[in-house]
Amino acid sequence: MQQGVSVGQTQAGKRKAGSGKPTSRTTVVLLGVLLLVGAAGAGSYWLLGYAQRPTGAADLAQRVCTDYQHADYDRLLADIDPAPVPPTVPGDFTSAAQASLKTTLHSLDTRDGAVTQCRYAPLTLSGGGSGPERAQYQFTMTRAKAPDHSLNLLMTFVRAKDGTWRIARDSDFLGSSGT
Repeated sequence: MQQGVSVGQTQAGKRKAGSGKPTSRTTVVLLGVLLLVGAAGAGSYWLLGYAQRPTGAADLAQRVCTDYQHADYDRLLADIDPAPVPPTVPGDFTSAAQASLKTTLHSLDTRDGAVTQCRYAPLTLSGGGSGPERAQYQFTMTRAKAPDHSLNLLMTFVRAKDGTWRIARDSDFLGSSGT
């Protein structure tokens, strides 16, 4: 009888000792799955951010119109190339310069009303053999409180090193009165 008890105890001891290994394997497998899901989520987040960037100059022009019509000036500022454009726009595109442009655009919205209509047309494309590196677009906008007076803005787009298009800092963001 003691022998039966000791065999039972031995088998129970083996189960306890062996039960640690499957738990460890399960933990490792679950950690691996968690890491893969996390990596997939990070990759999706990166792709979403990349997909939201304008891929062509015409895409950027459409986005500029949308940004003005929705007063989404944070997104407009994010599309501005921070590189200086000597001699007209020297220096860095500091947070103070960004805040000043944003404040001025909001002031125009308050004074003249929101942009209600926006049209654009390409003027010129120039650049190297792999495609244009610069593009100019003429924007015509109408504001709510001045529907009979359109604003004309001339913007220059530049292709960044990553292939996306950005707005050059020497572009006209405020506009001049048309007709």
